[in-house]
Amino acid sequence: MSDAATRRRMLAKSLSFDGFTLDTARGALSTGDREVVLRPKTAAVLAHLLLHAGEVVSREALLDAVWPDVAVTDDSVTQCVSEIRRALGEAAPRLLQTLPRRGYLLATELRPEAPPAASAPNMAPRRRAALALAAGLPVLAAAYWLWPALPQPAQLPAASPRAMAETLLEQGRARLRGGGSFEVRLRESLPFFREASALDPSLAQAAAEATFTYANLITARHSEDPAADLAEARRYAELAHAAAPQDPFTLHARAVVLRHEGRYAEALPLFRQAGEDPSRITARAGAGLMLLLLGQAREAIAPLEAMLVEAPFHPFAGTWRTYLGIAKLFAGEADHGAEDFALPPSLRAFMPQEERLLYRLAALAQTGRAAEAAALHTHLRARAPDLLARTLAAPALSHETAYLALREARFVVPLLAMGWAIRME
Repeated sequence: MSDAATRRRMLAKSLSFDGFTLDTARGALSTGDREVVLRPKTAAVLAHLLLHAGEVVSREALLDAVWPDVAVTDDSVTQCVSEIRRALGEAAPRLLQTLPRRGYLLATELRPEAPPAASAPNMAPRRRAALALAAGLPVLAAAYWLWPALPQPAQLPAASPRAMAETLLEQGRARLRGGGSFEVRLRESLPFFREASALDPSLAQAAAEATFTYANLITARHSEDPAADLAEARRYAELAHAAAPQDPFTLHARAVVLRHEGRYAEALPLFRQAGEDPSRITARAGAGLMLLLLGQAREAIAPLEAMLVEAPFHPFAGTWRTYLGIAKLFAGEADHGAEDFALPPSLRAFMPQEERLLYRLAALAQTGRAAEAAALHTHLRARAPDLLARTLAAPALSHETAYLALREARFVVPLLAMGWAIRME
């Protein structure tokens, strides 16, 4: 858009596009003889997107333009975008696109407007746009508060919020199954789940998927702020519970949050209840994990083995095998999990490879496989002589007394006997 066009459109009382018109004074979006009044901030967000139609607009740019010098969360943008989608109705999927980790794109063009009679002061168009939006907010706010006293117009024909939310939910799931690293897939799927939940709070699965995504960022050690991500996971689990308390996805989401809060005994029955749904494979695996974290290593083996039989190629199969190996090591059963720690290249796990191999070393040392243990010991000491100290310095999987006692006896003590140090030099 040219500088002159930007100035003209900032001065316009209405912005027209694709059969819609946004009345910037009243914050009303209309098509034909029908209209819907948007909240002031929502109207300002739409106006900003329209002024940058065809461009990717970041969430940060929207926050700067619509909430200048005010500290608000990303949810403010999410709520406004969801309201815009509802107002656009069936045209929303075509016009308003969410671009993960980049922002939003309004795929349209403003209809040409006649220039105003008087020219605007010479000012950088981007700066003028921000100031005009800020100046227009009181007008939009007045329209918002006064409008209920006026006759209400008919609402725009719109696709149901549920239909649009379900589309966003499936788009998020598709991104989660797509290409790229696990971290990238988690971060790029999250906006879809958040927006779907904002669009239709009664869609429990959208809130649950947001919970799982935040929790997986923590589990996979990709979280930049675990406390903040856990708070978000908890919030979305509560939204899912408010929408459908007995839905298996809701039960699973609540269990995941309890697990990350260290409340394993409370999480266990929820994992089991959610796992009764055939689709909740990860909930059934979660029940086995809770038994392990409670220090019931022997009891954890059967459910974890069952998951690997049921879904041997699941994306989390490598993590489940690692948990199974720890359970066998702590229970002193079979090969103490030695083979479970040696994952094939096709499987990924939450635990770094060197740390898994340290667990394998402890297993080999306790099952009489001296030659293999010696070779692995030499290899690991050459690569990371402080590996045990670093492993113990990191947060433990569980702080339950029974679990820590098993870890000490079955993992730490055998490695100390081999000369590993528990303090970094």
